[in-house]
Amino acid sequence: MSEEKTEQKKNTKETSTPKKKKTGFIVLISFCCVLGVLLLLCLGWILYASFNKATPVSLLPHNFSLYVHTEDAWHSLEPLLDLQATDIFLSQESYVSFRETIMQFRQSPLRTNAFVSDLLSRPVHIGFYNSEQESQDFIAVLEMGIYSSLTRLASLWLPLIKLDNAQDLSIDKIKNTNGTYFEIRTGTESYYLKPYKNTVVVSSNLQLFTLACAGNQDILYPEEILDLVNQKIQDPIKILVDAQQFARMAATDNDILKPLPEFINAEAKSLISLGISDSEVHITATIPLNLNDSVPYSLQPIADILKINSTLPALLSKLGETTQYYTLINTDSISLLKNAGFSFLPEEMGAENLWANGNTLSQAFLGLSLDELIFSWSAGEVAAIGME
Repeated sequence: MSEEKTEQKKNTKETSTPKKKKTGFIVLISFCCVLGVLLLLCLGWILYASFNKATPVSLLPHNFSLYVHTEDAWHSLEPLLDLQATDIFLSQESYVSFRETIMQFRQSPLRTNAFVSDLLSRPVHIGFYNSEQESQDFIAVLEMGIYSSLTRLASLWLPLIKLDNAQDLSIDKIKNTNGTYFEIRTGTESYYLKPYKNTVVVSSNLQLFTLACAGNQDILYPEEILDLVNQKIQDPIKILVDAQQFARMAATDNDILKPLPEFINAEAKSLISLGISDSEVHITATIPLNLNDSVPYSLQPIADILKINSTLPALLSKLGETTQYYTLINTDSISLLKNAGFSFLPEEMGAENLWANGNTLSQAFLGLSLDELIFSWSAGEVAAIGME
């Protein structure tokens, strides 16, 4: 009898073992299927986020006073925080509202945070706008790339973030007819943030922010301004600024450049490219000039020079090692420099009359005019050189 029971138990074990193996296999297959579906959903979401894009310029209203763009926001703009030029820039009354925030960020541990550095190493477009309070508001559009698969879900995870060490910083989720966005309060300042497709839009002004998030701002851009915004440059930072304002800044304490704003249309923009290294700051500026027939007669000699497309002076290659400093001018004719120079002299000096009298004497005694005597043998290059 005992032998029969033993044999029965053995048969039961043999039949239950395949059932357990079969059940375990089904569980494993089910887990793999669920995991595969989740992975496919994540991959599909990432692909959707990568292809469903917005053009940054469509989120920037066209009437900016200053536009800044860089392909790598962190590595291009973060070094600027420690420059003395930044302090001078922030000391201007129209930009003083940003001073407190930037000063706080200078001392923030976020500057050494690797995740923040990687997250902000993205293309960014910033527009500054004149406000009624004679200050500057801004809109920043950050292209998030693959990170947009996370930023699109910010309404789920951003309110959960707790910043214990930031007592003056709060993040509020707001939902209204304009959609869902966030208000970030730091001290007395408020900033508005909204993930928009593959970008994140940030602004210091709610009205500007609402306008930006409506999209389609690029259809209001003049064609020439849109071309400048989309133009590729070699330097890491591109800046567009009001050309007349930039010319006035360049002409400060410089009598030669003072007439420059007269040759610039009111709506024109200057393109400035900026490169920064440990040893130097490289700046290239392009100023659009209007040199048509409407130029005042008194400024015509200067317009004649500005119309010339100068090349690199040949004298530059002939300067020796003993040269300490130099100024080289390459123009079509030195007589153009004379005419332009006379336009800067006070009328009471009577430069034109003195030249006419000298010309008369030259012809009487030498049989040659001053133009023939001075300019006939000279080329278009002039140099002032200091040597050891």
